[in-house]
Amino acid sequence: MKKEKNQLSLNKNDLIKYWDNYYADNKSNKENSSFADYCLPLIKNNSRLLELGCGNARDTYFFAKNGIHVIAFDISKIVIEKNIENTPIDLKSKIKFVNKDFTLLTPDDSKSYVSTIYSRFTLHAILKNKIHKVFNFCHKVLLDGGLFLIETRSIKDPLFSSGKGERIDENTFQYENGHIRHFIEKKDLVKNLSEAGFIIEKVVESNNLSIVGDDNPVLLRVVARKK
Repeated sequence: MKKEKNQLSLNKNDLIKYWDNYYADNKSNKENSSFADYCLPLIKNNSRLLELGCGNARDTYFFAKNGIHVIAFDISKIVIEKNIENTPIDLKSKIKFVNKDFTLLTPDDSKSYVSTIYSRFTLHAILKNKIHKVFNFCHKVLLDGGLFLIETRSIKDPLFSSGKGERIDENTFQYENGHIRHFIEKKDLVKNLSEAGFIIEKVVESNNLSIVGDDNPVLLRVVARKK
């Protein structure tokens, strides 16, 4: 049963606890994602990139190794501390890790304009009512012509119709461990980006983009540019 709207604001402490536990129990994956490989040719060398939800920093390190300066945010203090500790000496000048919920970012957090914003597997981890605020923030801190690069789970992902989790909002489920997934519809994503002032350059909706073990999700990959 769908919960009432006044129940949809998740307890922030519970959310932080989930991600702290997740990263405390998981070893870092040293290999960058396939999405990072896909995005790298689109990003200017020696430019600034802002990462929404860096997790274990495997893509953060990848971009820094390829000459990109990264400011990486994550809600989990545990993973940010691990990332700082594990950062190779030769990359320390190229990366700044910040422990903050990316749905609460303001232009002051960015310090200055960035050329690229990178979001992999993070938009589907927040509630639908946070999307507009995040997109408006991204538009404000991007340089004119800057890129917003997104990979997120689609409503066509088999997990969406698996029957797992409790439906708490439109296309949004909460699971026993406290994790939420907001499966995103392509037309809604395109509409929300357009309303925030982005031009959509490319949209791909497909599986076989990020296979991990038996999990082969249907994902949306988006390349959007600030007008």
